[in-house]
Amino acid sequence: MKKNIFIHVGFHKTGTTSIQVALTQRREFLSKLNYLYPHAGVPDWAKFGHHLLPWSVFEIEDNLPSLHGYRATFSQSKKRDIWNRLRQEIARSDSENVILSSEEFDVCSAAEIENVARQLKGYNIKPVVFVRNLPDLIESLYNTTVVHSSGNRPFVDFQKNQRSRLDVAQFVEDWASVSSDGKVTVLNYDDPMVRRNSVRAFLNAIGIDSSDMNLVSDSRYNESLPIFATELIIHLHQKGVGEDEINRFIDNLRKIDFKDEAFRNYTLYSNNSRIELDRKYLEEIEKLRSADYVQGLSDQVNNNNDRMDKAYVGNHVHAMLALVREISTSKDVQPLPRR
Repeated sequence: MKKNIFIHVGFHKTGTTSIQVALTQRREFLSKLNYLYPHAGVPDWAKFGHHLLPWSVFEIEDNLPSLHGYRATFSQSKKRDIWNRLRQEIARSDSENVILSSEEFDVCSAAEIENVARQLKGYNIKPVVFVRNLPDLIESLYNTTVVHSSGNRPFVDFQKNQRSRLDVAQFVEDWASVSSDGKVTVLNYDDPMVRRNSVRAFLNAIGIDSSDMNLVSDSRYNESLPIFATELIIHLHQKGVGEDEINRFIDNLRKIDFKDEAFRNYTLYSNNSRIELDRKYLEEIEKLRSADYVQGLSDQVNNNNDRMDKAYVGNHVHAMLALVREISTSKDVQPLPRR
């Protein structure tokens, strides 16, 4: 009998690291539930997700990740070895179900997705994807890129050329084309129930009773700094400040116990650019809702009204005012302009 492969394909910034950490920590218990979370495909320096799998099929070199300024490379023999090791580990396991997880799959083109399917020939492929409204997705991606990967591009440039696919409906359809039953499970990260605990939502989607997993907390991982901090970091890059000093600055920012409002009340978008992305995303969601290859998608739509009052952080001066406002006990700090 063919084994089932539940392949969690992103998107970035939808609780993926939290899911991967939970699966890694409960790997042995998962095996008792007849689920294998393989070791193969997990890079040494990112020990939770199967990122080597999508990286090995990327056809565009610039889509490969960089670490400390060095871009990963994959020879043909290394690519074959990655998939061979995975198939061997699956063959050795008695588990009938396999879980693969990497948000890096959300970069894959249709041809690259077909390549993944060829590597997994002989298994039942069951894709699972978390979607998120485009404005928040892109802004959160930018935040992570700047804070964790020494990114130094202005936000406007990043919006025009970032890695994750934004043709959400077509992306899901591409995965449906390689799914064993032609279906893709789509979970909406804008749904408060999903966002509150993406781990539980994912487990339920693949047939695991989350209460069996004995999850001890709803901890989140790979969390970023408030968005105004991102603007300050970019300004330091532009002024030629050294990486060591910037990293110390970031470390000091992390020591600040920012209130939740500091993460919610600021944006790098002007209203016009956000409205256009919202419009595009709603079109993508409507396509998914009417698609017969989609299952599991909730009716929840992100409420845009609560974002209209966010303070616009248009430059480093705005960013510094926001930082002062969030850490100062003074009541005389003036609010930032709103757009």
